[in-house]
Amino acid sequence: MKYLNNNEFCFIKKILSLPSKSDKNLVLGPGDDCAQLNQWLISTDISVENTHFNLQWGSIEDAIYKCVLSNLSDLNAMGAKAEWALLGICLNKSWGVQEQEKIVSAFQGVLKKHQVGILGGDTVSGDIASFQLTVFGRTPDGDKALLRSGAQPGENLYVTGELGASKAGLWALEHGVADKYPQLVRKHLLPEPPLALGPILHKHQVGACIDLSDGLSSEMTHIALQSGVKIEVDADKIPLAQGLEAFSKKNKLSALNLALHGGEEYQLLFTSKLPESLLILYLQVFKVTFIGRITKGEGVFLNTGDKGLIKVQPKVWSNL
Repeated sequence: MKYLNNNEFCFIKKILSLPSKSDKNLVLGPGDDCAQLNQWLISTDISVENTHFNLQWGSIEDAIYKCVLSNLSDLNAMGAKAEWALLGICLNKSWGVQEQEKIVSAFQGVLKKHQVGILGGDTVSGDIASFQLTVFGRTPDGDKALLRSGAQPGENLYVTGELGASKAGLWALEHGVADKYPQLVRKHLLPEPPLALGPILHKHQVGACIDLSDGLSSEMTHIALQSGVKIEVDADKIPLAQGLEAFSKKNKLSALNLALHGGEEYQLLFTSKLPESLLILYLQVFKVTFIGRITKGEGVFLNTGDKGLIKVQPKVWSNL
């Protein structure tokens, strides 16, 4: 398995080098958005106070909503719908009953909305808070999941939604101008992944699929590495979030860089031999944009028009 080269992925590689075991029930091991045991796709994620959420910017409810949605997005990327979850909750020692009630209400609301049942979990307290979910889901027919490694030369590259808003919203929060860009800030605090789309894509000749948690540049690199292909993406085809260009011009930033390297979008990036017109017909309510193509070779390249192809260097958030 090939990984991006940063501190977090190097650490993950070391962990995965530890002795494991073979089991006939293990359909898919580490290296994708989920593992698969029998028909169950399984993923886990942790959200830590002052690292993944800041209560000076948003509420406990916002933090839990985003934590849950980021976990469900992993299942979505593999064509599955979440059904069950285990919760791990570390309460900030300074919190009282009021905060506990907010946590209960927030988890109850978002899990009920997405029809996810709670199997159990664990609670502790510490100097800062954290929320962890382990989610279990299945594809519509219980069949093999969509993988990062499924891209083939000759396929088109598609992305859902619009990009760059989450990174722009985070920048606005960090620079004290959040009140000027409420729509962009909302996209960062309360992302809207297309959670019903993954199981639909599972039915429609999709090669590879991944969710945009770390950013377009890094997720394209994951697909290229794990599929053994070259990706050419057209700079002028990348769908920019509404208001992103005006925001970037005002703050002397690059809208294209925000869209390429901004994470926590939770949109889907996927490949397919189907033409854009047919995909739009199949997917109907979801915004899907053709942004590039899969060819023989290796690496990710940005087609800039006059300047030709430029190699894309992924900028990846590292938790370490």
